[in-house]
Amino acid sequence: MKILALCAFRDAAQYLPEFVGHLRAHVDGILMINDGSVDSGEVLVSGDPLVKLGTQLFSGHPQHLHEIKNRKSLLLWALREGADYVLCLDADERCEFEFLKSMRELACWKLSYSLHVRDLWNSEDQYRTDGVWSAKRKEVFFPIYPYWGVEELHCPWRFVDCPAPTTPTRFHLYHLGSLTPELRKARVDKFHAIDPNHVWQSDYNYLADETGLQLEKIPKDRGWNSTTAPPKT
Repeated sequence: MKILALCAFRDAAQYLPEFVGHLRAHVDGILMINDGSVDSGEVLVSGDPLVKLGTQLFSGHPQHLHEIKNRKSLLLWALREGADYVLCLDADERCEFEFLKSMRELACWKLSYSLHVRDLWNSEDQYRTDGVWSAKRKEVFFPIYPYWGVEELHCPWRFVDCPAPTTPTRFHLYHLGSLTPELRKARVDKFHAIDPNHVWQSDYNYLADETGLQLEKIPKDRGWNSTTAPPKT
């Protein structure tokens, strides 16, 4: 069972070394696309034998604009590399350690697995749980097939015509990109830049709005396998 991790990144130097360390013992390789970075992130992982790097040829575009094209490129690349399963993550995402340890057993069932998205909020040991934050899920682990879907912003990695049934899991996917007020504002600004007319989503301001804020501590046995502390900004 060959499991490859897939990731497209932009200016993620603060995340990439820990991202690779997080996955090292659990995948057979990491395919990464540098989507126009100007920082030194690629240099930090370019010599790692686990990592293969590629570059998209889109220039002068806002971050995230070619998300679906990047994902298709990574999925086709994984097919050429002989992957059986793919683990599809952003550079600022970390899987619960127990999920990583369970992946090869889960892959035997040939299903597509979703995790609870837990946005870390104001501290790396807690996540937001009120409103939409309690129900967010993301399919990140599924068998690789030559399938495609519509090219829409925010389209899931696992396109709708994938033959593997969707299976929700109890595991968490921790998101570092909402950790601080500055990061949350940057997310809002990013999506306003690429979707100013709200074609793909009606509201992005909620990403930084703390109305009704409720937080929950990460249980000690539900953390992620980390070689270094999460980045502090």
